[in-house]
Amino acid sequence: MSRRCCCVKCLIFSDDFTRDEPGTPLRGRWCDEEGDYEIAAAIIDEQCGGARCLVAGARAILDVRHPVPEGSMIATLVTCDEVPESGDKYRVLVNVDRTTSGNPLVCDSQNYYFVEFERQGISTSVLRLGIVSGGVETILKEDDIIGLTGDTRTVQAFITDNVLCGSVTSAVLSLVSTVHGGLFADGYYSGFSLSEVGMTIKKFSFFRYLLESAPFGVCSSCICTCDGVDGSVEWGPTLIAKIYVHPDDDPCIRLDKMEKIVGPCEIVLQWNRVDGTWEGDGFCCQGDEYFKLEVSCGSDGYGGTLLGLNVQIGCSAEFSIPAYSTDCSQPCAMFGPITVASTNLGCFCSTVPPDPMNPGNRGSCRYLVEVCALDA
Repeated sequence: MSRRCCCVKCLIFSDDFTRDEPGTPLRGRWCDEEGDYEIAAAIIDEQCGGARCLVAGARAILDVRHPVPEGSMIATLVTCDEVPESGDKYRVLVNVDRTTSGNPLVCDSQNYYFVEFERQGISTSVLRLGIVSGGVETILKEDDIIGLTGDTRTVQAFITDNVLCGSVTSAVLSLVSTVHGGLFADGYYSGFSLSEVGMTIKKFSFFRYLLESAPFGVCSSCICTCDGVDGSVEWGPTLIAKIYVHPDDDPCIRLDKMEKIVGPCEIVLQWNRVDGTWEGDGFCCQGDEYFKLEVSCGSDGYGGTLLGLNVQIGCSAEFSIPAYSTDCSQPCAMFGPITVASTNLGCFCSTVPPDPMNPGNRGSCRYLVEVCALDA
């Protein structure tokens, strides 16, 4: 067991399960029913040592309190001797809530979030994010892991005020993330569970993640951040793009008419974990004009002011532009203006109908695109 701290990821507690004789309960700072887990000895070429499951699905809760409740929390476990195609499930628990009874109070928690790694094949293993609230389990999101290698790896759960992320090492692609409904108020603890008797982990670690000290936010391991004067907030996996007529322009008739009647054209953007971008498309200008949007963090850093927008309009070429203003209290970013030339007769958003005697007088059309987090 150990404790140490650094500038971004601060270790609160770590256990490699080598402190007692093989066959003894976990004890120490662990809150598990005696007989659920035991210390296992390493046997060369046969199995690894660590914490071995004796009761399928039993939880082991760590009775070590996160020192800053409002801070971000990371917990990891290290697997060993995984069995391919077995369906074995390794679960990391975070934001584990205290209970009103028990000794310690955290022992029988019915409220927590989890990241679960299900061991299947090279590209059929699954990473699953979920919540247990009042003892009822709900899966929030799951996705396949691509390019899994080896039989030992680290499974990580990372939770902030509104985002839950999971990942594993020794894989080409594993990151899964989602926006959750809110932290449990007394959820200062962590833990793990294993689905089958005989499964073993060789290490468990519990960290505080200092988001305000991270030079790249959480984008390198999770989702982009918006870095404002009041700190960093996560953009989340779902964004809403709204397309407006530039206020200083003569109206782009169809887009302007729709905007005045039903509001700006909206397109939903979803996080693409393979490409590392938010993507979405739809039709604007009374359904006549196709827009394809792609938002990325940018290649030279992370944070709201470095977001980039790639726009493809059906009648025109692609435009790639940075955000010119960002409001991290929402968070929202504004992009533009995107100009469609007056000579482009295929653009339905510009002034219609054209003058048949002078088709070039349709008038240019300039757009502004506002991108906001889903709940903004």
